[in-house]
Amino acid sequence: MPKVSQNLAMRPDLVKDDFIRNKLKETQNANPSRDMKGTMQYLSLHDPLVFLPGIRKKVRLMELLEYEKALSAGSVGQVDLFTLKEDISEEWKTSFKKLLPAGHGDTVIVKTVFEETERAYENDWALLELFFTNCGDNCDAKMRVMWKILEPMKKSIFDEFDLRDEATFTAKGKAMLAEFTEAIQEGEYEPMLKPGDLVLTTPNAIATTSKYFLIQSIASGTPLKNFLEDSGSQIEQLVDWKQKIYSAILMVYGHMVVKHGFFQSDPHNGNWFWEPNSKTVTLIDWGGVGDLGPDTHCKLANLYSHLGKLTEAWSDCEAVELQTVELKGIQEVSGTYHRAGFSIYQATENQTALFYGRTYGISYFNEALGLRLFYNDDGKWNVVREHPGTQALTETVAELETKVTDMMELSHEVPEKWSFMNKKGKVVKRKTVVVKKKDPKSCHLPTRSQAYSLAAYKMGLGLNFACKAEDTVVIPEAPLSEDEDAMSKWEDNGKRQLGRLAMKAVSGRQKKKPFWSGAAPQEEMTWGLGRVNIMKSSKLIATGTVKLPDNKTYDLDEEPKDVDVEGPWISRSRGEAQNGVHMGQELDPTILVSFCQVTFFHANGSCMYNIV
Repeated sequence: MPKVSQNLAMRPDLVKDDFIRNKLKETQNANPSRDMKGTMQYLSLHDPLVFLPGIRKKVRLMELLEYEKALSAGSVGQVDLFTLKEDISEEWKTSFKKLLPAGHGDTVIVKTVFEETERAYENDWALLELFFTNCGDNCDAKMRVMWKILEPMKKSIFDEFDLRDEATFTAKGKAMLAEFTEAIQEGEYEPMLKPGDLVLTTPNAIATTSKYFLIQSIASGTPLKNFLEDSGSQIEQLVDWKQKIYSAILMVYGHMVVKHGFFQSDPHNGNWFWEPNSKTVTLIDWGGVGDLGPDTHCKLANLYSHLGKLTEAWSDCEAVELQTVELKGIQEVSGTYHRAGFSIYQATENQTALFYGRTYGISYFNEALGLRLFYNDDGKWNVVREHPGTQALTETVAELETKVTDMMELSHEVPEKWSFMNKKGKVVKRKTVVVKKKDPKSCHLPTRSQAYSLAAYKMGLGLNFACKAEDTVVIPEAPLSEDEDAMSKWEDNGKRQLGRLAMKAVSGRQKKKPFWSGAAPQEEMTWGLGRVNIMKSSKLIATGTVKLPDNKTYDLDEEPKDVDVEGPWISRSRGEAQNGVHMGQELDPTILVSFCQVTFFHANGSCMYNIV
């Protein structure tokens, strides 16, 4: 079923393989359109009618519009361009234009979904339901989880076959976005969005008497996807995108979800259009929507309301203060800097890299001075002045080279001399800067996690912050390539990144090989849900369970620790006994160790944890 494939393509938590997800994504765009003849035959078969204001009788769509060309096809239908017929009465034309935005031309979109596709979806879904119902507990746990995710999608998937619903949803969305635009005009979102910055809207949707056809106005401008690609190195357009459009998209979703409990559920960048002359952002395709329902909506709104009261207090408590003296000839940096986003930088020694050797830290902003404080890739704390819309973007005012990346830790250090720059980026002076940061506990405020938990509890919700690390470990940064040359030159550079736990039974001569080298040891251990199988030459030798100390992230640079082994271990070796152990014989862990040492394998070959 293409729609299920589309949903799975966007779920890396369920489909982890990138290649498979990319193939699934092809169902989102690799769909052929019917030609003019096929489209008109289908239109003639259903012969939908259109209600025109002021016209007593409904009008046949085929008498009102004529086919122009195909635009695109999706998994359930297609979109075509139609134009008002030249020979229709002026009364019809005037009445129809009242259903479109002011100034709209004669060309409109006709969206079509196909009845036979709906039947095919119903058959596919019936097979899925039959399979998973009969499969029950016999299905693999991962398959049951997948069905648990897919089953609630049934309504939203089949809603797309009734375009009358989409017309209703579009009208509701248009009202919400108009309300949001009015709030912008009244200055409610300053300084992020100022009056006159943007207009947000949806197309006008015109329902027909058939659920398989919908008429829509054409969204002005170009898709955001194309806008970003065309912007290239045009810094002004990219800054406009970041400061206005992107911010507005995030904020309008908060408006829809928290205030109204209703939202368009497929906001990818092909469904947003940007028209720079009128500064209009249009969100199209309201066939798939999310509706929280009164109870969930109320809980979510109350949760945000409760937490919102803490935001200002947290902002003041977690702020950083910079103090300097003798500032003649250098730019002022003294003042209070509040939390404002994140910076991404190269992980330093003993730091965990989250992706591509990088980690993140909190950045701070002083609105009065227009200065941002953050840790950067060069291993420095930087104070910069931002210049949106220019090629340089920022101008460095002061910097401190240090390995201390945590602001609280830096505030406890002896004040150091920072380098101060002139407008040309040259160091002109080095002056001592005192860094102060409050401990959140001293503000007598709950931590963010505590506040989230308390607010959720009051709303009857439960939040679990004790996420299981499962088999996550901190490992040295791997070589960029797994070819022999790169492997032979690899050295531990001191940087760390998250990795998967490799659990192997190793022999002494193989103990020095990195686990990413692909070299298989003589004995391998596979494990899941605590069950461990020990293999030798592709044959099962023994089976048993291993209990890890706790669910946490294990640091491979720590001293090795013992891991409990739960028995009994049962020998599965065939033929002659190995090390005196016969098939079916219960094994004591000490006997097991006599022919196989189980090791949590360190990336550079040393031992992390041993089962002893």
